[in-house]
Amino acid sequence: MGTQVRTAARPEHLAGPQTSIAQAVDALLGAAPASGGPDAAWHELRSSVTVLRSYITMLERGQLGDLTEPGRRAAAAMGCRACRLGQLVERLLEAASLERGALELRRETADLRLVVQGSVEVMGPLLDRAHPLDLVLPLEPVSVQVDVNRVQTIVGNLLENAVRYSPGGGTVRCAVSAGHGWASVRVQDHGLGIAAEDVDGLFSRGGRSGSRTVQELAGAGLGLHLARELARLHGGDLTASPGAAGSTFTLRLPQAPVAD
Repeated sequence: MGTQVRTAARPEHLAGPQTSIAQAVDALLGAAPASGGPDAAWHELRSSVTVLRSYITMLERGQLGDLTEPGRRAAAAMGCRACRLGQLVERLLEAASLERGALELRRETADLRLVVQGSVEVMGPLLDRAHPLDLVLPLEPVSVQVDVNRVQTIVGNLLENAVRYSPGGGTVRCAVSAGHGWASVRVQDHGLGIAAEDVDGLFSRGGRSGSRTVQELAGAGLGLHLARELARLHGGDLTASPGAAGSTFTLRLPQAPVAD
């Protein structure tokens, strides 16, 4: 069984992305009439980011002409930024759906090892030489019944935080395990750590560590709130372990029976 990576369809023209992104932002700021309200504007912004990422991928692959070395570095940097922008838009849309009670899970039986591998592939640009990944997978399949995209959102958020809050670098460890009816994904870094008194607040909307160093780092404080709510919708949970030298986050999901 292989890991499937979904890519956006090739755009048909080059003028659209810039125009539609501007229109979506104008609608969000109230500078342009919005036909479908704020939700429609966010969805349009999501579509525009998808198209933008598609063009960047085409640039990196040389489909729009050869790039110089500085051009390749610039395209990689743009790709990383577009990835983060896309993730922020997705989190805002998911959070809005959660608040309305309108978020539905599309469950399917999946091997958690492959789900995590898919998330790692998406997050690849963030896992650089300063933050090498130690991915630990069991030999046997780990069967879960989950919404694959939502679980990849959770794991992606944990990996992104592990890099962001390790400004001095260090290995990021991501380990999948199973036992006693539960499947787990544990993400561990060697970064700034979490004070015991900050653990509960991390999962509130806008919650972040009280550390001044952490407060100075970029971040909307939305990802962990959304990640834990998604985990609980699956019948699982997301927890954090305090520590002065690095952080450990553990995602637990009910294990599904393995078909004979």
